[in-house]
Amino acid sequence: MTTTKITRVLLAAAICAAVAGCGEEEDLFDRAEYLMLEARWNEATPVLRQYLRENPGDPGAHFYLGRAYLLSGLPLLLHAEGELKTARHLFEGQGGESPIERFSDTYFELICHLELAKVYMRIIVQLIDQPYNDHFTRTALERIERELEAARRIDPDSPDVEMLADFVDEVRETLDIEDRPDPDLPRQPEPLQPPRERIPDPEDRQRPPGPSPRRDPLTV
Repeated sequence: MTTTKITRVLLAAAICAAVAGCGEEEDLFDRAEYLMLEARWNEATPVLRQYLRENPGDPGAHFYLGRAYLLSGLPLLLHAEGELKTARHLFEGQGGESPIERFSDTYFELICHLELAKVYMRIIVQLIDQPYNDHFTRTALERIERELEAARRIDPDSPDVEMLADFVDEVRETLDIEDRPDPDLPRQPEPLQPPRERIPDPEDRQRPPGPSPRRDPLTV
């Protein structure tokens, strides 16, 4: 076999391997998406991890992995938060185009905010009855409200937005937290307090008018 033929064979083999690799990656994503739609979170997780090793910049895979972590329980909630934030960051950095065919661009942005809010909701459910966790509960509540406000700007009529808003109200009532003031409204000035009247000293009535007598600093 001549050198030219050998080169052609090697080139053809490389092209076939590349095509097969692309097909394998697509199969991994399709497989993971199928498992997610079937609510088989634990089976989808390793498939998504394998896919992301070769495609770390795919926001759709990060979204699915974050959702799988979210639905797997408390030990993975912080991982869920990280994956969903990564998905949103990549989505925004890639021009705001949905990486999942069945989602519109707007819906993908909306659902990233909603899933993050649900992460914090699950954290609150786990912490709210535990002692000495009031600070963490309030922090998670503030993060829910931040994601909720972003989601409401995208779709104010979303039923998920209303559900999460009701949850926030229940938590605030349980923790006896007042609603946060609207930052767009002007702050009301505090009412002026009347000057406090001086309480007369009984010795003032007994002391004769005129300059006060000097006291010897050494006498009591």
